Amino acid sequence: MQGEKIISVCMPVYAQPVAWLAMESLCRQQTEVGWELLIYEDEQYANGIKFYQQYSERLSTAKCSSVKYKFFEKRISLAEKYVEMFLRTAPNSIGILLQAADNYSEPFRIQNTFHLLNSYDWIYCPNALFYSFQKKKQFCIHWRILELAEIWQCVEN
Repeated sequence: MQGEKIISVCMPVYAQPVAWLAMESLCRQQTEVGWELLIYEDEQYANGIKFYQQYSERLSTAKCSSVKYKFFEKRISLAEKYVEMFLRTAPNSIGILLQAADNYSEPFRIQNTFHLLNSYDWIYCPNALFYSFQKKKQFCIHWRILELAEIWQCVEN
């Protein structure tokens, strides 16, 4: 699956005992495309890596090629989690699907999102966030274009 296009599913988690709901929905995805799952937990009440490992076989059946997990002992912002996950997506990923840890995704969400990302150059979000999936390197936040590296520096400082 190295050169094959995939989609990256990013799931930030903070004190979510109900994360099983999102995991169940991801295990039940009906898709023809491969995908990876990136999970970032922080602070107290983490489910821990063992919690997510119990879903490995079912995620694989749903075409998930890898699960990347990170835990950080201090509370960090959602934006910081997203940036860190974005930077760790596979090189063959065409885009990112954001998965809330307390939401159940409909069964064709990954398939439909992959189709949209693979078919269009730009996606618009009401919060003035743009991302070029073809160039895979520019964000436009509040009408300012920044390189991904600059966003990372802003988050770090």
